[in-house]
Amino acid sequence: VFQDNPVNILRFFHDAARMDAMKHPAALRLITQSLDLIDDDLRADKTATGLFMDMLCDPAHAERLLRSMSETRVLARFVPEFGRIVAMMQFNMYHHYTVDEHTLRTIGVLNQIERLEEEDAHPVASDILKGGVNRRVLYTALLLHDIGKGDVRDHSELGAEIAAQVCPRLGLDEAETETVVWLVRHHLTLSVTAQKKDISDPGVIREFAELVGDQAHLDYLYVLTVADVRGTNPNLWNAWRGRLFEELYGLARLALQSGLENPIDKDELLIGKQKEARVLLAGANIEETLIDAIWDDMGEEYFLRC
Repeated sequence: VFQDNPVNILRFFHDAARMDAMKHPAALRLITQSLDLIDDDLRADKTATGLFMDMLCDPAHAERLLRSMSETRVLARFVPEFGRIVAMMQFNMYHHYTVDEHTLRTIGVLNQIERLEEEDAHPVASDILKGGVNRRVLYTALLLHDIGKGDVRDHSELGAEIAAQVCPRLGLDEAETETVVWLVRHHLTLSVTAQKKDISDPGVIREFAELVGDQAHLDYLYVLTVADVRGTNPNLWNAWRGRLFEELYGLARLALQSGLENPIDKDELLIGKQKEARVLLAGANIEETLIDAIWDDMGEEYFLRC
């Protein structure tokens, strides 16, 4: 079956997920013995790339499918660039996993957010996905965001160059490819800006908003950053980091809406929004002290996202 049509190697995983069927060990063993059938011709086959993209963007099974394909070495054969990060150790205080395992976990996190299983923990990311995004762009960017690791060069820059080669082969059009390349190149920017810069400084927000350029890029980058951090180690995400990310997202969104030529005064903005809210609550017969207590518990990002 595989020799007659090597596309069936990918179809095996694709249909197993579609039918929610178990994969027989003998079939998996036969696949590992047929890896030489995965060549440049198969990588260029539109049916094969279509099946692969369906699996990569599967909201229910993407992580499980890619993991199974990785364990049988199909993933590294079909996307040879992924093979360079398989079992690659990361020696720092943050990463708990090899690069390939981290990548698969980030896709799993995106699956969870997209299925609205993490709506309480990640309300902004959930709202973005509910609003609709190009899922091919987002999932491909996660698959490739650390593809440049293991080289002396900056992995974001090298990864962007690799992504520019991989995306057209996977069937992404020119606009999708440009967005994925941009996301891979800047996938650390939101995290670094939120955690290492003073986001109360209008200059910092302006610089970040200028880099992002528009709401779509901001949305993609925010969701990718959440999935990336969540997939780094089980204990890295916390409420403090989440609030910083949400606050930066809210401020950048306002900067894009008001125009980059108009600097944002965060304190003035918060006061104005709270005044508007008090007007709306005037007839609700709620004590001011209770309102203040609830707002303190919500944090500033609640108003910055309004």
